[in-house]
Amino acid sequence: MKKALIILLGAIVLLLTQCSSTLWNGQIIYNSELLETKPVLINLDKMTKQVVVLPVAYQNTVVETSGTLDLFRPTFDKFTWSNSGEELAFPCMLKNNVNLTVCIWESKFLTLENKTLSQNPISYPLNPTEVNIYPESLIRNISWSPNDEILIVTARWDDIESPCLVDKSSKKVECGIKRSFWKGFSDSALLVLAGAFIVEWSPTDINQMAIPLRKNWLGVFDDGYTVVGGEKQEYVTGASTGNYSDGIYLIDLQNKSFQSVWIATSDERIDSHNKILWSPSGEDLAFVYAEDVNFSSSTHTANYVVATVNPNGKNFDVLFDSKELMMKMKQDLPEDVMLPSIFLADWSSDNRYLLFEVNFKEEKTRYSFIGALVYDIKTDTFISIIEFKKTESDWFRLSPNWSD
Repeated sequence: MKKALIILLGAIVLLLTQCSSTLWNGQIIYNSELLETKPVLINLDKMTKQVVVLPVAYQNTVVETSGTLDLFRPTFDKFTWSNSGEELAFPCMLKNNVNLTVCIWESKFLTLENKTLSQNPISYPLNPTEVNIYPESLIRNISWSPNDEILIVTARWDDIESPCLVDKSSKKVECGIKRSFWKGFSDSALLVLAGAFIVEWSPTDINQMAIPLRKNWLGVFDDGYTVVGGEKQEYVTGASTGNYSDGIYLIDLQNKSFQSVWIATSDERIDSHNKILWSPSGEDLAFVYAEDVNFSSSTHTANYVVATVNPNGKNFDVLFDSKELMMKMKQDLPEDVMLPSIFLADWSSDNRYLLFEVNFKEEKTRYSFIGALVYDIKTDTFISIIEFKKTESDWFRLSPNWSD
């Protein structure tokens, strides 16, 4: 295991001054508050950060935009820049139609305070005929195709078939595994796909996607069923998913196949909630798995490991884990915090830096300490980019996303 150094900077201005010497550029957007409309945009080029005037609110708070478009947020934020960096996709809900919806906004409007009607997001309801049961329903993940023309969206919703394909050119939304797009895949592969939390499109190859699989964490509902082809089908762990083992898989759209990239051992658990990050070159996948898992009734702890591997399954490499972060950061945190959870966020355009979110929980309270770091793969160091804050929420996420 590598012994990484960590640089913790309290002030974002100091951090960004250092960033200029490391040739960072672009923008990072993230949540700053639990129940307020305060996404924050960090501009790495100008060494500034600002609250974004985004026409979208959190939870049940409603924001009126120019008197025509009222939006409020579903449970989680999933800001996702396009590969070009020119657009930003995020979950949204129209006030008069509480359907799960994907909104797309041109990123050039993020820094403007006075927006015209034409600058409102373009919305794509996932199922316009149904009414959402808020807040249990949510969009889990959004990923862009290499040409930024199609988005693949995974969602949890009793009356919707996941995943959904949002086509910007035709303005069509097609949901479910029975669509012609998925024709030719085996039934067991389709069931895995239907229950997937995360599906990530390659930024360089339109025929490749990556998916994490943990069979007892498939996207099922409380009654043990999910919607497949318009009908409820039961998931039976180890049966409906065929011979697939827990791990990372490559979806080959051209050959209609699932190919194993990395398979977890009996002592390891893949985190199917965590993003898989394609490097911008398409040559590597970064992902998180857990080891030393202790999910007893009194404590939930695990050592989360961040690793990379080629899409062909070669060159597996462990970068860092929760134990290293704990060792380096413990002096700046309360004594009773547990091993942190790690959530991958994004990769810099030069394939050198990994942006990720960290959550330290106090053992005897409900409080968490949440922040974000950047890992420099070349120098094996960490730099704090979003200062840590204390929150009482178990589910609040910063959800940072980097466009450069």
